[in-house]
Amino acid sequence: MDSELELKGNRLWAGDAEIILSGVEYNLFLALWNCRGHLAFYDELIERVWGPVDQQGDLHKLHQSISRLRAKLPPGTIYTRKNLGYGIL
Repeated sequence: MDSELELKGNRLWAGDAEIILSGVEYNLFLALWNCRGHLAFYDELIERVWGPVDQQGDLHKLHQSISRLRAKLPPGTIYTRKNLGYGIL
């Protein structure tokens, strides 16, 4: 799936179309992109995007941000391993 997406500088492209991401969405995508082929655990993503972990509140923020990010990416780009983490195909 990531062959359809391309990072150019600090921008994300799908073919000729730029995908507009907020700062948090970009940082989250970059954390997932850098873990391609591996599962990125919830705590790892939270620390990379927001800093030290406050499990309950930050986990909710993570799920919301993943939901917004998924809406902007091609279907199936992000996968979930329930109660563990996320990854990019």
